[in-house]
Amino acid sequence: MYINGIDIFVTEHLVKNSKANLIIVHGIAEHSGRYKHVVKYFYDNGFNVITYDLRGHGKSGGKRGYVKSFHDHIDDLHEVVKHVKTLNNQKVFLIGHSMGGAIVHMYEAKYHDVDGIISSAAASNTPKSSRVLKYIGFWYIGFVKISSKMFADHLSYDPNVKEDNLSDPLNLKFMYIKLIGEMMVKGAKYIQKSLTSFKTPILYIHGKDDHIVEPVISEKTFLKNKSLDKILLTYDHAKHELFNEYIKEEVFEDCKEWIVERL
Repeated sequence: MYINGIDIFVTEHLVKNSKANLIIVHGIAEHSGRYKHVVKYFYDNGFNVITYDLRGHGKSGGKRGYVKSFHDHIDDLHEVVKHVKTLNNQKVFLIGHSMGGAIVHMYEAKYHDVDGIISSAAASNTPKSSRVLKYIGFWYIGFVKISSKMFADHLSYDPNVKEDNLSDPLNLKFMYIKLIGEMMVKGAKYIQKSLTSFKTPILYIHGKDDHIVEPVISEKTFLKNKSLDKILLTYDHAKHELFNEYIKEEVFEDCKEWIVERL
């Protein structure tokens, strides 16, 4: 799809007699192909699943590891949502992981037109690793690149996840501080301001051993969120990527049940 001046790589996995439409929004420095097993689970359970690569990521166009404004990611997702709504009249749910979780929060703040959100280890406030950017002014050093390898040890207890992450040619090897600042500082502030008017049903899921986005971020965001339909689930012995943990089947089932209850 050509969206807002960028060629965005979108895949559609459509099932006959579907129950609902799910749109998966991936995290920073990765791509939608890392969610094939998530797609398969929900597809096999009767859901249409749509994935896409964020601008500057994976097979999508745009400057690698960069974004001019966090609003670009929100508005790109809006075009995907509008497209999905042309497929059928069924409900639309967003599943966002990490930075993708931040994007789906921002989306609700701006558009309010989906039926539910699943927030997986979302950077809905500034993580400790990025907090220094709040004080030094990331716009001064936005041109600086940093390696994405720093996260590899903290993704999952499954060692294969680290190996696959580092060897995946579509994962970003670096990202600009501009991207991190836009999403983890300016974007996080945008999210926090929006929580008092949040209306969409939302499920928060987070691993208790997450050292990339601390679980307390989801816990505090959950408490501040004024949605009348909100649930927080935390998982023992789980790091950042719940969908790639040993307990992933439990996580999948929890997400599916939450969606089905809102159809």
